[in-house]
Amino acid sequence: MSQTAFEKAFDRVLRLEGGYVNHENDPGGATCYGITQAVYNDWSCSHGLRPEPVALIKEEEAQQIYEERYWKRMQCDEVSEIDEAVAIELFEAGVNCGCATAVRFLQEALNVLRLAEEFDIVVDGILGPVTLSVLQRSIDRGWGSPLLIAMNGEQYEHYKFLVTQAGDHYRSFARGWMKRVTLRSAEA
Repeated sequence: MSQTAFEKAFDRVLRLEGGYVNHENDPGGATCYGITQAVYNDWSCSHGLRPEPVALIKEEEAQQIYEERYWKRMQCDEVSEIDEAVAIELFEAGVNCGCATAVRFLQEALNVLRLAEEFDIVVDGILGPVTLSVLQRSIDRGWGSPLLIAMNGEQYEHYKFLVTQAGDHYRSFARGWMKRVTLRSAEA
């Protein structure tokens, strides 16, 4: 049985995020499968569960969290109907940088490539009908691969800002972040 777009995206995130990590410089604190303790606590409470240490999160719980709080929030099913690779990229960026930031990467990339042609998309971090329409037109015209590369460029600039401007504690993540962008650019 073939995997759904979400299952492919989830597998990719698990490969990138790994298991339990409690890096001293991570402002999010301890994570497991890339999920912070705060997100796990909030999700657990919203499902009537008692919060547990994030180190004990089950992979099935991580999958539910990612589907509910990232995939669906960013409308990745709708994006996947247009282009699966863009949906997977959007999801992965949302996991690492936040949902609204990932949508801004997509909107900026569409604007950089002038894919709306007659106007710029409002870069508001909300995946609305205009962004989806311009995305559809760009894919219909064969711009999928350049769009993915432009999205990675936006993410690179985000990481560059964090490393050079937002504080020294982010420097320890620079190599890993660049590896993420490089691997994805090679896939595009």
